[in-house]
Amino acid sequence: MMVVAVGLAALAGYLLQKKQKSLTQADAPTTIATRGTPIPVLLGLRRIGPVFGWAGDRVIRQEKVSGAKGGLFGPTPKQDVYYEAGWHQLCVGPAWALHLIRQHGKVIWKGPITRDTHPSGSLIDVGTEGKFRIFWGERTQALNTFLGSASRNPVVGITSRWPYLCSVMWEEKRLGNSPSWPLLTYDLEVKPESSEALLPSTPAYFPPALTLSLTPYDIDSVVNGAEWNGSNNTIAGQFIVEGDQTQFFPGTSWIRLTGNTLADQDFQVKFSVAFQNQVSAGPPAVFETLTRVFVEGGLAGADANGTITPYISVEDDGYNGAHLIAELIFGVRPVGLERPTNDWDLTSLDELGELLEDEDLRCSIISRGQSVRDTLGQLLQDLGVFMPCDPITGLIKFTAIRPPLVVRTIDEDNLDHPAPEILNMVGETHADRLVFTFPDRLNAFNDMPVQIDDDGNASYGENHSAEEVSIASTCNYGTASKIAERRSQEMLTHASTLTDLLSGRDARSLSPGDVVTVPEFVEQCRVIESTPRAMSGQVGLNLIPDYYGAIASAFQPPPPNTGGGLLPAELDLAVEIVELPEHFDPNLGQAIIVPRIRAHAQVSRAMFYLSRDNISYTQIDSTTQHQTGGDLVDALAADGPMYVNQGPQIDVLGPDFDLVNSIMPLSDADWRLGRVICIIGNEILFPRDVQLIIGTTYRLIDVFRARFDTDRSSHLVGADVLLFENTAILVLQDVLLQPDVDLYVKVPIQASGGSISLAAATPHSTRLEGKGARPIKPRNLYLTLPFPMVPAWVAGGGFTLRWHYASTASPKTGAGQQPAGTVIPSPSAVQGDFRVELQNGATIIEFFPGTVTTQAITNGNLVAGFGSEPSSLTARVFNRDGGLESLPRELSLIRI
Repeated sequence: MMVVAVGLAALAGYLLQKKQKSLTQADAPTTIATRGTPIPVLLGLRRIGPVFGWAGDRVIRQEKVSGAKGGLFGPTPKQDVYYEAGWHQLCVGPAWALHLIRQHGKVIWKGPITRDTHPSGSLIDVGTEGKFRIFWGERTQALNTFLGSASRNPVVGITSRWPYLCSVMWEEKRLGNSPSWPLLTYDLEVKPESSEALLPSTPAYFPPALTLSLTPYDIDSVVNGAEWNGSNNTIAGQFIVEGDQTQFFPGTSWIRLTGNTLADQDFQVKFSVAFQNQVSAGPPAVFETLTRVFVEGGLAGADANGTITPYISVEDDGYNGAHLIAELIFGVRPVGLERPTNDWDLTSLDELGELLEDEDLRCSIISRGQSVRDTLGQLLQDLGVFMPCDPITGLIKFTAIRPPLVVRTIDEDNLDHPAPEILNMVGETHADRLVFTFPDRLNAFNDMPVQIDDDGNASYGENHSAEEVSIASTCNYGTASKIAERRSQEMLTHASTLTDLLSGRDARSLSPGDVVTVPEFVEQCRVIESTPRAMSGQVGLNLIPDYYGAIASAFQPPPPNTGGGLLPAELDLAVEIVELPEHFDPNLGQAIIVPRIRAHAQVSRAMFYLSRDNISYTQIDSTTQHQTGGDLVDALAADGPMYVNQGPQIDVLGPDFDLVNSIMPLSDADWRLGRVICIIGNEILFPRDVQLIIGTTYRLIDVFRARFDTDRSSHLVGADVLLFENTAILVLQDVLLQPDVDLYVKVPIQASGGSISLAAATPHSTRLEGKGARPIKPRNLYLTLPFPMVPAWVAGGGFTLRWHYASTASPKTGAGQQPAGTVIPSPSAVQGDFRVELQNGATIIEFFPGTVTTQAITNGNLVAGFGSEPSSLTARVFNRDGGLESLPRELSLIRI
């Protein structure tokens, strides 16, 4: 059995101990695997859910969170946050690479890391999510001393290598405000370890299709040296580029070198790491961030000229199925059976590898407790391979079931029974359509359908009466569609079998998989069983009609369900530049967010480039996060109510509306504190829910307008509406962000079918107000005299202005610019002072009330300032602090 038992005897007492019924939720232990739970056997790359082997060392910490539940804006109260250690057992080792870790479907860590770059026992920092050690599962891997420590609670007390067990040891994992572990999955890769020595004609690995990025990186310097070995950072062969570019040069990726002393060529990246290089000793000392890009095989003869450009992977890599067969049969235990090769025709297996390479079948397979027979049977069935014993050599050979190159004829003279018995193989047919499903890597390894009609054409689709067939040996759509087409022919032929056909000695050389013609039977036949009979000298044959003898299908693999094969890159449907209100973090300084709506689901990454002049652009960051939204259907007025029960309608654009639709309606706390942010122009709104009207038209329900420091504004039909969860947005900061400057933003993107270059990206622009740097503009400017709240004064008289000081700690009553639901009893002290100006025509007079929030204006002030008493004027109040002045709050006044 391909199983490694989790419930080791030394842990059995702990695993089987009874749980106390009186424990509180905070004290209740994490549920772990029961004794005997199988560990998966993996060949290739798949997403794996862990077997939970141990959990303990739980602690509770008080942490500040952004909003009551981690909001982007609003207050930061403290709450209990749970942390715990845990042992996640992933697969039978040794594994080769860890690509991704997802938490409830969201990526919390991205590699890849490999056995070469991070040997067993290496500690990986996952930022706020915690830290873990990776153990790849070698026989002699590093000891897991963490489990063996006597300080563990509960105590395991065993320090072991746990040979052949690939696992992740979370020394600390942030669980959040619940003691339950989140759903974690791991994108893990195991490569065949010994098959290439047995099958020399083909490599085991099919590399992914690559497209060259349109963003080259200038080479700052190079180091000519040997291949990086984990410790020779400063002398190993490497290119060095400016900035932290590690996300663009992950291990196992490829780069293109151009413009160097070396000829233009491709290199595979071994590993990349950012470091700080001291430029000046100072004082103060000056440092720059650089990235070392180590390459496979080292580097020799390179200079510091030219560029390196990363390739973008289509993620369609896989393994040759013949190598997976070899690994299951001949590989060392516990992955393989470790069979001796003497009884096997390895030449036929090597030829099978060449055939599968020509057919471009990219395979991977995972076994969760099945026997080797079952796993190997799934693989052979998907690949269309027989394993008969060759009657000539006596060796077990590998025969691919494909259109025959040679068809032998059994003469009537050689038949002892000219009319063999014909039996129906499949009985009554219940479906004339098949739906093959496979775990699609481009759709998060979810089962995706490939539908086969009786005419042999394949497509994505659904049919409730169709027969469903699972494809276990691939996660690649192109391979799955070819397997589905081949298997459909044998399953839809409704074939009969010819049994007990007795032939003469000439048939002794036939073996299962051979194709023959038989008298009185119109179709070609495939041998499925050949039994020599020693006493009579006859050969008993069982045959089936050869479906490959029929007219070949014109099937061409259709595009996958991700939106259409490798879709070309397209510019975003909407992009908005939004200055981040100071309420997000008073200490953050000036920052922006750039919500966007991507064109289709295969747009995987967006890069953010900033410029002051729309000529010279600098890349600041990149993201794989997406937002949603659409076009405004109903206009919004600037003088409308602050709360709108039936909000405006929008026509949804792009593929990602479910990002917000799936979490709505919101609770009162989430709604009032801005769990979902809506941005229209410069106004921030908080919707509680969305309601489908028809087709792609939705209505925003229960909308708070003018949140934080934004005002109600007029929005015309067709305006862009951006929607996103408050944690699903990248915050950008840079020296180019300054008050009162023009900012240009370009967002080139990468997609499965290519990329949009910086030159081809559309520039988006805004005039920066300077939020986070300049003071927040005052709120609620009004008159207290001569008539409260009436914007007018009596001829010959004066008036008194009043306003409110605005800050991130202002009273939060739910009105105005603040989140609703939290009340602060008293206003904060004024920072800086105020300036008041009155304007009539081109004439402006000023007043400086200091830190008080009121200003009395006499009739004498008006006459002295304007030469005579005006009939109308505009009053403005500014907050000044740190040499910067807020935008004004305005009020129009008339004389009566």
